[in-house]
Amino acid sequence: MTHGGGSLPQRAGVVKALMLRRVIIRARQAARAAQFEAFALMVQQQNLDTLVSAGSAQEGGEERRVVHRALGKWRGSTLAGYLRDGDDQTYLENFRCTRVRFEALVEQLARSRLDTAPAALRGRSTDWRKIRQLVNARAVLDPPTRSYKVAVALYATGHGGPVKVLADAASIGVSTLRKYLEQYADACTTHLKPIHMPGTAWSDMERQAVQGQFASRRGLSPVSLACDGTHVPFKPKGKKLAMEYRNFKGWPSILAVAFVDSYYRFFDIDVGYPGRAGDNTVLKQNWLMREIGQDPDRWLGPGGVSFWGHGDMYVLNPYHAPTDSKRLWFNFCHSSSRFYVEQAFGMWKSRFRFLLHRMPGTSHKLFTKLIYA
Repeated sequence: MTHGGGSLPQRAGVVKALMLRRVIIRARQAARAAQFEAFALMVQQQNLDTLVSAGSAQEGGEERRVVHRALGKWRGSTLAGYLRDGDDQTYLENFRCTRVRFEALVEQLARSRLDTAPAALRGRSTDWRKIRQLVNARAVLDPPTRSYKVAVALYATGHGGPVKVLADAASIGVSTLRKYLEQYADACTTHLKPIHMPGTAWSDMERQAVQGQFASRRGLSPVSLACDGTHVPFKPKGKKLAMEYRNFKGWPSILAVAFVDSYYRFFDIDVGYPGRAGDNTVLKQNWLMREIGQDPDRWLGPGGVSFWGHGDMYVLNPYHAPTDSKRLWFNFCHSSSRFYVEQAFGMWKSRFRFLLHRMPGTSHKLFTKLIYA
């Protein structure tokens, strides 16, 4: 008996063959999947072994170390505790300023290199979807805030000392600390310098006030600025450069030449020359001295010669080894008036102690930026 082009036994045999074929195909697929998983695991293990061996080679044959600095990363550090729970006394001892002044400084440095990438991007991009994605991605990583970076920089510059010790207090790596310090220095230059040290000529009223304050000390009225140099301890890497940084006092340093008014305000500062250079060497290359040479009345007021310090035709110098009473009195008034810049240096170094104790582990470029900041 036939039905549908074939007998029932023949049809049953075909169905059985198709079912067997399906079972065989599924078995082969499962075997291939198992082989692929085994192969992928083998490749992953080989890559891991390669990374471990590469890390061991970089570490001189030892396995790469993982150091857990603090529970909660930067939020569990000592500085984060000062920042979170500290009162004014704690802020003064650790950050060298009150809490209100600290918060004002953090606000002034907004939209600078200290901000995270999404925060800096908000002012330059209108792609809000991209910004939201970046914000969410960085929120998972929990990067340090601008306040914490400023706290780290103020702690480092306020206390000084080796970079390794300062980084341990912040529960960050040494390279991360250097990055934060450079970001802080650049932010101060771009955001604070135009406010506190704009480098523009005074108005007539302000110049008269400054000259009157100078005159009130020893009766010399035409003085507009006090100029002097100071040495900041710095030890360069390598013995080849050691003599270039060795100053006349016998220790290695970086020279900073500053112009200060009678209210202890820094008008300008030139930083970066090695300690072997003298003040006159710096003044010959200084932009302010060139501007004064081109238009002295604009910068110094009528009379031209109003500087107090070293070196140039617009700078008043003391007499060398005077004997008569008039020159002795002039030198006495000279040192008394120039005491403004000496006192400014004292307050400056007392607040930022790294200017006294160095910061081993920083390069010449970074250290110069920190002095200027």
